[in-house]
Amino acid sequence: LYEGLPAAERAAGHERVGDALATLPGSDPDLPFQLAHHFVLACAPLDASPERLARARAYCRGAATAAAARVAHHDAVRFLGQALACAERDPQVPATTRAALLIDIGNAAWSAADVSASAVAFGRALALARDVVRAGDAAGPALLADAALGLGGRQQRAHVAFEADVVAALEEALAALGTSDPRRRARLLARLAYALYSVPGSFDRRETLCAEATALARSAGDAATLVSVLNDGRW
Repeated sequence: LYEGLPAAERAAGHERVGDALATLPGSDPDLPFQLAHHFVLACAPLDASPERLARARAYCRGAATAAAARVAHHDAVRFLGQALACAERDPQVPATTRAALLIDIGNAAWSAADVSASAVAFGRALALARDVVRAGDAAGPALLADAALGLGGRQQRAHVAFEADVVAALEEALAALGTSDPRRRARLLARLAYALYSVPGSFDRRETLCAEATALARSAGDAATLVSVLNDGRW
């Protein structure tokens, strides 16, 4: 019966189910996944409205957060991928939103132990962030920093030598960020110091980078930033 329904009618049915589910109290731990499921299927027609796509994107983000809380990182990657697909179908969605989703996918994929998918997501995020920076958007430097840190962090944890393009991305992100965001700057400085570990003659610079990163992290008063800086700095 379901397969016999016209596509538009199936999509409208899923939207009605989603609307009904959205009125329920949030006590059901599976509710975020059901909402994402129905609102994604509500967007199945190629002419889905921007409003439908935006709702599906929001519910997929919520489902990804709920999945990560259950340590279901593969599911988080899937839901974030659906959110990205909805964003890419809507020409009104800015590059900043798509870049942020790709950064979230990169982090979730790494948590799911999918190193290659993580690298692909961060690479795409880096390219988009560069476009945002060139466009003069104020959000660009932070996105560029997060994408570069993601690429660098993935290589660090895999305990392989940093590639030259990752080192260049960290340098580029530092230049774009300036001094406007001490926490991100501290992480970038320490990650760059670690990335330069195998570069001959870089010891003095690495020492300087680590000293500045540690001082910034301590002054920022953010424990997570300090942990990241000290962990990179120990190398």
